[in-house]
Amino acid sequence: MATSLSHRIWGQVSAYLFQFANLRPAASARRRSALRALLFGVLAFGLLTIALETAAETVKPEWRDPEYGQRLRQIKRWQHKRPDRPLVLIAGSSRTQNGLSPGAMDFPDQPGVPLVYNFGYRGAHPLGMWFQMSRLLDDGVKPRAVLVQLASTELRHWGSAEELYYRGQQWGPRFSAPDAKRLAPYADDPRVFKKDLAKARRNPWASRRESLVSDLLPAWQPSSLRVLHASWESMDRYGFGPLSPEMVAPASHRAEDWKRHAVTLGDPLGETSKRAMRDLLARLRGEGIAIALFWTPESPDFRKLYSPGARERGEDFARELAHDFAAPIFPAPEHLTNDDFADGYHLLPVGAAKYSQWLAETHLKPWLAEALK
Repeated sequence: MATSLSHRIWGQVSAYLFQFANLRPAASARRRSALRALLFGVLAFGLLTIALETAAETVKPEWRDPEYGQRLRQIKRWQHKRPDRPLVLIAGSSRTQNGLSPGAMDFPDQPGVPLVYNFGYRGAHPLGMWFQMSRLLDDGVKPRAVLVQLASTELRHWGSAEELYYRGQQWGPRFSAPDAKRLAPYADDPRVFKKDLAKARRNPWASRRESLVSDLLPAWQPSSLRVLHASWESMDRYGFGPLSPEMVAPASHRAEDWKRHAVTLGDPLGETSKRAMRDLLARLRGEGIAIALFWTPESPDFRKLYSPGARERGEDFARELAHDFAAPIFPAPEHLTNDDFADGYHLLPVGAAKYSQWLAETHLKPWLAEALK
């Protein structure tokens, strides 16, 4: 009886040991498989991250700075499709971006006819214009002629590069390693840009998220971001970004904005702006590119904000530039009304069409006929 019981117990123990012995290799195999899958996933994620940053720094600049990258892509596409048309760029800030429509200038799409492209960039004070144009030239785009914006408030920027680019908004994730080097001569502490670049590279999926979604899955964006991204998502094939109704400031906000401008317009011109304008024109002239300067339009009510002598200081500096770099100056029009503007200095689409047609017929076409000979 006892022997029979011991046999039964031993049989059960043997069965459990047999099952355990057969389960251990299987469990170990599963662990090894899971570990391999984890390591493969980590490796794949690392390679994808490196590929993302490499692409953003080279072939896909729109994933780093969509406002610049999308325009660069359009310009290169135009050069590929219309190599027989001389490229003419208009450099400026959002005043240019929203205010000049090459499509309204009536340049026919024919060989030899100038191809005018709006190369405005939001927030591009003179240092920003120099910076964006330096990027473009270094990326291999060489226009035949460039129109350079003049705006009184933007000529009064004094600060260093990091102050101008970090006041109210972080621009650092839009910069590349060459960008940090470009801005270094204008910076009090060039390490600021390098640190922000390193931060963006540590987590590119977060720092590039908006740009990636904008380029690859635009329908997934919330409406608030579509308004902010209008500066590149809504631009036409000539780079013109019409101002959307959502961006028109209420009257109360406009009044506060004008108070700030009234103070700024009484300041002397900023040394940073003066230096950047000269550096920009010197680079263009050194590349053999024809140059013209143009004053951006302002509404009649906004023009009343200028203190005595404020406008003259800007005009004196513009005349110095025109003399030193042999560049004509195109004045701002005086026939536009308050209703043509969203806020006194950004044109609405109807006002932009009126201004663009006037500028082309009155100044741009006669100048290009001589400059591009």
